[in-house]
Amino acid sequence: MNDLDKLKQEYNRNLTRLYNGDKYCQEHADEVDKWLPEIQRIYDNINRLLEEIIKQQEVRDKERLEGFENV
Repeated sequence: MNDLDKLKQEYNRNLTRLYNGDKYCQEHADEVDKWLPEIQRIYDNINRLLEEIIKQQEVRDKERLEGFENV
């Protein structure tokens, strides 16, 4: 597995965590303040990973929102 595939896998994992965190916070509004720093950390990591991936290939909107396939 090459470095780009590793970045994509990490992006996909973080994207899933972000969506799960968002869903959890929507269902547990009383805990948003508790989890917001972690969600922000995940979001920042996603942006960092995306910047690295974009340096190596074009990224479609679908990949940004749904993750990368076949990695």
